[in-house]
Amino acid sequence: MLDVLSDTIEFEKKRPNFTSYNDDEKQRRQLQFSQETTLNIDGVVNPEMLHAHLILLTKFKALEQSDQEMDDRYLLRAEQRYIAWIDLLNHKNFPKEEMPIPPLDVCLIWHAHCLSPLRYYEDMLRLHDPQAHNYNFPLAKLARHLDEYSQQIWHEYTKKPWVLELNNDSPFDFKCPLCNQIDQISPDTYVKIMRTNNYDVKCKHCGKQYKSEFVSVSRFVEDILAGTIVDLKSGTVSKLNAEKDCNLLFSSPGITLSTSTVYTWSEINTEVKKHADSLKSSRKLKDVRNEIIERIIFAYMDIPAPFSIDLVSAVKRQRNFTNKAVNNSWINCMTVQSNAIERYHKFINLQKDYTGTLFVPTLDIDLAWHTHVLHPSLYRNFTNKHMGRMINHDDTLAKKT
Repeated sequence: MLDVLSDTIEFEKKRPNFTSYNDDEKQRRQLQFSQETTLNIDGVVNPEMLHAHLILLTKFKALEQSDQEMDDRYLLRAEQRYIAWIDLLNHKNFPKEEMPIPPLDVCLIWHAHCLSPLRYYEDMLRLHDPQAHNYNFPLAKLARHLDEYSQQIWHEYTKKPWVLELNNDSPFDFKCPLCNQIDQISPDTYVKIMRTNNYDVKCKHCGKQYKSEFVSVSRFVEDILAGTIVDLKSGTVSKLNAEKDCNLLFSSPGITLSTSTVYTWSEINTEVKKHADSLKSSRKLKDVRNEIIERIIFAYMDIPAPFSIDLVSAVKRQRNFTNKAVNNSWINCMTVQSNAIERYHKFINLQKDYTGTLFVPTLDIDLAWHTHVLHPSLYRNFTNKHMGRMINHDDTLAKKT
């Protein structure tokens, strides 16, 4: 089984030269592990990188706040700064090796985004410069001291402080989804708009009123592309299929939605279902990819930020894993981390051999998997090459440890 991933895995003794292997039984016998021999998957899943990842998780743990409202404020502000970070990458177009390090709070959001690799890939394709998705998460650099160059770049472009204080209570910028005017609102109000569905909002510029759920509804009305570009099973990209599906489902004489009208998600769902039934009766629904309607709605409903997943909730979901990982005695045990890489290797082979089976990783395997996923282009190429599809990492599944 170990031969499946041969050309992107190396066995190293203090970083030897790359060694490939094949089906030959003699080669198989050479793959016996010893204390000084370690797997190195794809050049990034190795004990050093796992250790760097654990160091970063300890820093993330220190950002968690017990007060939920203060915690939401911090994460929502970090999400805004993450958007500014992506804009910076698009604007500057750094060579990969010269990419600066973002602030820790931005890393927290970016880290959570990467852990949903299919959604992350599509978001980068849909919202940002196509080159942006090729940047890897700077795991190794973050384990070392931050450099002044990174801070200087951040300050010059974003005009924001490098350190986001946990108790920051400054106003938030909020753009009305109807008139597009930007207003400054209190942190409490911003949290209610972004984290609840039934909060009453009135724009002081246009005077219109709406419930907070309309913020995510308006994204759907204006966009309707999330969930269509990347196939969630294979990980393949097809903008042509995305346009075809959206044109059939949402263009006239399909669903006609006005950007100046306030809708609820209940109204959107009713309208979409009615049109889908009409397409089904006329046999046109067969021209739409399976489950595409559900995927589109899922990528927008109750997600007011411009991403296809709720990143604030994603950060919170990861905390259970983080707490278990950093509170374990093996945080500084290289032997355990080496074994985790071997077990991850076997785990991904199982996913290749049993495509219809759902495997839930143990804590150590998940750490290795997370480390791999934080290098999006490498992970995507690796799984496509060796498994014939991009393997998604679903952080909504309960983890057995």
